[in-house]
Amino acid sequence: MSIEKYCIPVDVLPSLSEESCTKIIEYSNQNISRYNSWINKDGKTVSQKGIYNIGLSSFRLSDYDEGYEFAKSILENNNINLNYENLALALQRSKVKLVPHTDPGRNVTLLFHIMGIAQTDFYTTDNFTPGIDYTNTKLTLESSIIMNMKKWYLFNNAAIHGIRKIYDERLTLVINLGGKFLDFDMAKNNLKSILK
Repeated sequence: MSIEKYCIPVDVLPSLSEESCTKIIEYSNQNISRYNSWINKDGKTVSQKGIYNIGLSSFRLSDYDEGYEFAKSILENNNINLNYENLALALQRSKVKLVPHTDPGRNVTLLFHIMGIAQTDFYTTDNFTPGIDYTNTKLTLESSIIMNMKKWYLFNNAAIHGIRKIYDERLTLVINLGGKFLDFDMAKNNLKSILK
């Protein structure tokens, strides 16, 4: 199966400058206590608010006025002018491989990897049901991708995906498009509509 069904590079948005990436890393480090953990260092599913761990943690910038304004200023300083209605902004960090899962509440996102490289695998299964953990499910590997740093990707969060290899801690700027588009294909075909 082609990767285009799951994750594609997009050129609708320009890359972020090195200065902006440095500011995001510094902001992330200064606000580490605002991260919520979803996967622990052993790859087990958890839900811990206000705790960062090296599994998978996210910081919903949209939940904090100054976080949201920080992200908007970074984007606008890089000539990325978005219609922010129904968009959510977040930072995501991870350092360990992640079991195959889907992302409840996020069906499609734009990702910009600021640091760290990882291999993401996409799977299918008979009798698909959205869920967080497919450890005990027979899966078929459909496609894999190593996303380049400092490039935007449209990502199908509703597809079963996992991180098989991670080479260093990743930090990713996430624009959640779920409030704007029903699914990956709709986002792919209408992505320019998020621009002002």
